[in-house]
Amino acid sequence: MIFALGWMLFLGMRPVGPFAQATSGRPKQPACVSGSCTFDWSGPAQPISTYNSSFADLSSANTANYLSLSGSGTVGVNTDFRNGGALLQSSTSDTAQIIFSASAGATAGLIKFVCVRADGTNAGYCLEPCYNDGSNNWARICTEKNGVELHQGPISSYDPKADHTAKIVASGTSTVTIEIYFDGVLVDTVTDSSSPLPAGHPGFGTDAGSDLTQNQFGTFQDHP
Repeated sequence: MIFALGWMLFLGMRPVGPFAQATSGRPKQPACVSGSCTFDWSGPAQPISTYNSSFADLSSANTANYLSLSGSGTVGVNTDFRNGGALLQSSTSDTAQIIFSASAGATAGLIKFVCVRADGTNAGYCLEPCYNDGSNNWARICTEKNGVELHQGPISSYDPKADHTAKIVASGTSTVTIEIYFDGVLVDTVTDSSSPLPAGHPGFGTDAGSDLTQNQFGTFQDHP
């Protein structure tokens, strides 16, 4: 069997079956069906668009070329003071969930967001922890539309140095209802009937920072 495989490679034939993965390097990320996509960022350090070509710019302000896999199960900004962001072109799901990864030095000034109905020019509807409670913790969870604040969630305290699971869900067209979840809890519900966004793609992003270890994300998915 080994002789046969060697002969196939000598002739330039591409092996199939159980030998295919072993001889073709690291397998590509499989295509996913909209509403069932999960990315855990496993694999070596590489640009996000190399990891999966379905990732494209979240908006004109937050671009995919500034996002790379770390090689240790996270993805984040790869260049100081640059705004990284990506949407998943293969998905039109109205649900997006991501882990805001812990960072020992993070403060309330750290800007991270997860979005739905993004179109590559505009970020769509986004969940973003915001404001400072006076102790360098996030004080609220804000809802934004194309970078403009729609609503501030109730006052609380969220430690940016810990892992947090953030989820946003949109529904409706003429009037859009946006549900905001943080660490599994529904913390806010917002409606938008002023030029609402009818459709788009799920995605995530972060604004400029000088500490690249803080601008990291864990598992991203387009379903509950």
